[in-house]
Amino acid sequence: MKKYLILSISIVFLGISIIIGTSRIADALLNDGKEDVDVVTAANLIVDALTKETESAQLLSESELVEYLGIQEHQIDSLVPKDGRGIELPYLRIGDQYYFPVSAIDKWLLETEGRAFL
Repeated sequence: MKKYLILSISIVFLGISIIIGTSRIADALLNDGKEDVDVVTAANLIVDALTKETESAQLLSESELVEYLGIQEHQIDSLVPKDGRGIELPYLRIGDQYYFPVSAIDKWLLETEGRAFL
């Protein structure tokens, strides 16, 4: 029981530290440290930066594709063509890795809208 209490307290302190750190980073980015920025603004800045990074990427890895499509890790296996099996998802294969062009994925989504994949 004591172990779970310590773990819970540690998680709370970690969360608080992340929020404070995010606020300080956003403050430094926005105002060069001249005034404080609230936590919501800091979180929005980070989300915007991550969104721009994903939007600017031409190719997505499997893990990025999972996030881009909003699906779970295990669902990607039925979409990625391994050993000649899978859906005709547009991809590039470099060595053992699969990469997915964002523009081709968007086009594929429009073409396959409404179809069920098992």
